[in-house]
Amino acid sequence: PVFRAWEAARMSLGGTAHTVFLSAQGQPFTQRRAIELSGMDSLILLCGHYEGIDRRVLDEIVDEEISIGDYVLTGGELPALTVIDAVARMLPGVLPAPEAYLLESHMEGTLEGPQYTRPAVWKNREVPKVLLSGHHANIELFRRLSSLETTRKYRPDLFNRLRLDPEELERLLRFTRQYEKGEREG
Repeated sequence: PVFRAWEAARMSLGGTAHTVFLSAQGQPFTQRRAIELSGMDSLILLCGHYEGIDRRVLDEIVDEEISIGDYVLTGGELPALTVIDAVARMLPGVLPAPEAYLLESHMEGTLEGPQYTRPAVWKNREVPKVLLSGHHANIELFRRLSSLETTRKYRPDLFNRLRLDPEELERLLRFTRQYEKGEREG
């Protein structure tokens, strides 16, 4: 039945489709892979449930296997939804503008820095003054350094993959010292 369902889906897509099996043994799903998949003409996501799908069928129809993490779920439906959401947001028209996703976590191998909203002061905690300054270059530098600091603090595995030049490392060190001082005093 899985083969027949796949065959019908493929035919409805014009006879070709890249087929992904959501599997614990698959390659880890990344933002880079989401971008690559978003460029494909058509995709079929195949989800097993409990014990999976006959290996002979998988060997016949699957182009790649993807895992969304090192844990066990009852089926591939939630991983498929994860892939759909990550891929769909890369498609034109899903988000209001390309900038909406270009500056987010994982697009450059870093996490997004902290977010701030109104009011400017909440429970005696202030939005960083640079964000209220209107100085676009300083705001951009703050966002970049915040992103690097967040990545260093929460995902050292990602941070260690970055290739930062000595000048950016020095800026980050100064920023980190200032950030840690502010946390102690705040």
